[in-house]
Amino acid sequence: MTDTKRELEISQEEFQLLNDFIVELFGMNFANGRQEILISRLKRRIENLGLNSFMDYYLMLQFNPDGERAHLAKAITNNETYFFRETGQFEVLFGEALDLVKSQPAVSGQLRVLCAGCSSGEEAYTLNIFAKENFFRTIGMEVVIDAFDIEISQIEKAKTGIYGKSSMRCLEKSQIEKYFLELGEEKWRIKSMFKNGINFFQGNIMKAETFKKAMQYDAVFCRNVLIYFSEFSFYKAVNNFAECLREDGFLFLGHSESLYGLDTAFHAVKYGNSIVYRKGRK
Repeated sequence: MTDTKRELEISQEEFQLLNDFIVELFGMNFANGRQEILISRLKRRIENLGLNSFMDYYLMLQFNPDGERAHLAKAITNNETYFFRETGQFEVLFGEALDLVKSQPAVSGQLRVLCAGCSSGEEAYTLNIFAKENFFRTIGMEVVIDAFDIEISQIEKAKTGIYGKSSMRCLEKSQIEKYFLELGEEKWRIKSMFKNGINFFQGNIMKAETFKKAMQYDAVFCRNVLIYFSEFSFYKAVNNFAECLREDGFLFLGHSESLYGLDTAFHAVKYGNSIVYRKGRK
């Protein structure tokens, strides 16, 4: 008699429990048509653990969390990113915004930038490249870039500075040759002068204490991350960013993310084709 493996199915109760847990811990929300995404991302992990149901997995997360929450973060996060993505906002930071930062920086002699939800580091390195290319505008200022992500494996990847073809897809050949060393087998390492000066660490957007430093930042980048958050988590994340930004500091969000109509510590400012949010009332 053939032993047929039972297909894992999720009940509405199991989905609600897991989704509420993920929202509370990480901010991400899989309700409103995203249920199948969560199921597909968790199924393999549950099967590899030898568990019989989504409820078993939920109970494991509740009562035996050591290590498993890191696996959960890895399973549910979307690490789609690449170099030189939406560069208009970088041009704003090292253009009009920089003039305002210079007049009253968070820390004298520094431009302090935070990349929240940095994934494998492409955005943070792009920022560093822009900083180096605009050195004539930052003369007399040290550019400090901190970058964090909830998934430790992504932070470890970022620290290596080694990337594949997908991460390079928006770069011209001349840019690849200028900023990277070719390693062969469609792998490249970012050159030392563009790699050095970034502090990568693990942190959670939902917990300000995991990324808030004693000294405030002049700008925070959190792009294409909050789009997956619940309404409550979105507000909490934005409030956390406000805590670590100086007055009149800049918040850069993705094009699909907006604070329009929301009661926050920020107001919108348009620079060219980019919408940027500044801390403080108009």
